[in-house]
This record gives sequence, structure tokens and C-alpha cells, in this order.
Amino acid sequence: MTLGFLEVPGNVVQESRTNGVFSGITVGLAMGVGKLVARELVGVYELVTAPFPVPAGFEPVLQPESPGTTSSPSPAAPTASATATCRRRPTSSTASRAP
Repeated sequence: MTLGFLEVPGNVVQESRTNGVFSGITVGLAMGVGKLVARELVGVYELVTAPFPVPAGFEPVLQPESPGTTSSPSPAAPTASATATCRRRPTSSTASRAP
């Protein structure tokens, strides 16, 4: 219940990286506010039900359990295949130099 506000900037940044700044400001803000409300309501539910025993097969209500964490790598983080294809090619000035 204390960190739900982190959904707003997190969704703005994620949407901006994926679909551009305008989409981040509009769609990301709307998604962040929606997730903020959901996370706060789930927090109240978990606070009220905390004194009762955990049922068998219990799983967290929201995934990921805390804001700011993701289950997949960031779209801005390069993957191994992306870095392998971005190798520098020698230019004519460096290729013609003798060691």
C-alpha cells in the first residue's frame, strides 16, 4: 500500500521506451493510474486478510508482487544476439594500416 504510486512513473517510462514519448505521457499515465488504484485496493485486501491462515495453493493477487519489478528483461537492455550483430567493421583507413 505504500509503494503503489510507483506504478505511474514506471508505466510512463516503459510505454515511452516501447511506443514513444507521446504514448508514454498519455497511455502510460492512464495505465499507471489504473494500476495504482488496483495495487492500493489489493493492498487493503491483503492487510485485512493477513490475520487469517494462508489457504493451500496461495499465490500473489498481482504479478509482479511489487511495483518497479518486471518478469521480463527491459526493452532498452541489449540482448546477446543484438550485441553480436552490432560489431564494428573496419573502415578503409583502419584496414589499410600495417601493424
